[in-house]
Amino acid sequence: MQTFAGGTTPKAQMEMDRSRYDGDRYRPGYHFTAPNHWMNEPHAPIQYKGKYHLFYQHNSHGPYWHNIAWGHAVSEDLVHWRDLPVALAPTEDSVAPDGVWSGDAAYDEN
Repeated sequence: MQTFAGGTTPKAQMEMDRSRYDGDRYRPGYHFTAPNHWMNEPHAPIQYKGKYHLFYQHNSHGPYWHNIAWGHAVSEDLVHWRDLPVALAPTEDSVAPDGVWSGDAAYDEN
């Protein structure tokens, strides 16, 4: 604790801010990427009411494998994406407390 300025522990910054990658020539420009940290396997692309939804395995806590949730993004043109809140997240008392690893989505008009 004494090594931190003023002896206080810094607070984690968990906000997802895509602007930190503006101008990064190595970051994909047209392929979807998570706003930050670890991403794997886009799942369940679906079109609903004129918008495209994409879900993907994502760890919003860091750039590593663990605590996997389903990220969610929406687009009107499949190029420009808007991040939405996490769709599914692991819970301590579930059968898989370290992650929501797979799944799918379907639209049924009923």
